[in-house]
Amino acid sequence: TAILTETSDFAAQCKAEFGSDAKVADWTFDLSALSDVQVKAMTDALGIVESFNESQFFVSNQGAKFYAGSRAYFFENHGGKNPPSNWLVHDQLGRITLGSWFDITGQVLCIFQLLP
Repeated sequence: TAILTETSDFAAQCKAEFGSDAKVADWTFDLSALSDVQVKAMTDALGIVESFNESQFFVSNQGAKFYAGSRAYFFENHGGKNPPSNWLVHDQLGRITLGSWFDITGQVLCIFQLLP
């Protein structure tokens, strides 16, 4: 998606860019089931390069946009390495790390809802 702030309407952005069936990816409900190989394929296909405090991708976590008030959930590709020491790490999945912070910018990871 376009670069947004953590206070932006992520769901509206997904729908605006990808259509009414698009939604914000959820770490727990959508991403956590991926294998390390699938996470690598996703980051490679989307051009999500390894970075440290430089390239955030907003997601929700268990349906929540924020952790502890105004800390928006996001992930960054750390290539399977340790995240920066200033991170509150909520989870790691292969090469990506789930964190949360405020006053940041990044893209939203959007997915398409599967039809029943």
